[in-house]
Amino acid sequence: MHEHIAYSVVRGLLYLNDRMCVEEGGGSGREVGESNPLPPPLSTKENLDRFELCENPSTIYHANEMVTHSHVVNMSIDGMEGVDVRHGNWSFYSDRPGKPGSTYFPFSSHILDAGWISSSDKAVLEFKVKFGKNPRLMVGFLRSYEKLGDCELKLPLLHRARTVLLPGIQTEHRTSQVYNLNMDVKQNTFHETFGLFGVLGWGVEPNSSTIVKFQATSKKKFKLVYVIAC
Repeated sequence: MHEHIAYSVVRGLLYLNDRMCVEEGGGSGREVGESNPLPPPLSTKENLDRFELCENPSTIYHANEMVTHSHVVNMSIDGMEGVDVRHGNWSFYSDRPGKPGSTYFPFSSHILDAGWISSSDKAVLEFKVKFGKNPRLMVGFLRSYEKLGDCELKLPLLHRARTVLLPGIQTEHRTSQVYNLNMDVKQNTFHETFGLFGVLGWGVEPNSSTIVKFQATSKKKFKLVYVIAC
């Protein structure tokens, strides 16, 4: 990913250099906007292929795709295929009706403010997911500067002891935004000491299926917006 960003920056600088030369009466022998070749990648093709982008998810649970109107008072989770409340209280609704969604949501055609919301300690919500040939898992959850609780994420059918804590509170700024956690779950390395920034792997096999479990850690509200598997 960092290499792709670096190449994009180089391409942009080459374009600006050509434009400045033309405007000053010089020129490089190419028309402005003509493609400049990028330098060859520093990494091997095999290494770059390890970081395949997720263009076609194999499983999508997205709050904004569950509804077709802008105000969701409450929807029953019972009728949602692949979603199961195993313990406690989880509900699906808009906690701020009429307020637009607070950030970018991948693979969504519109932006609302709905979500799966817990309201009891140890409440458990599970999603059935199927992975593709290069397993990745993306989870979107609300983070704010006040009033939110935490939640634990597990893949209990694979490694029961591996747990990711999803913190509802952030102290960097006074805003509420959806945080996107992108995990390379095919890795069998698990760096829990780094929190959300470590390698969070469960050794997921390509084209396999499993359960993703969310368990609230308090009575404070926790809001889940999407679960996407690739």
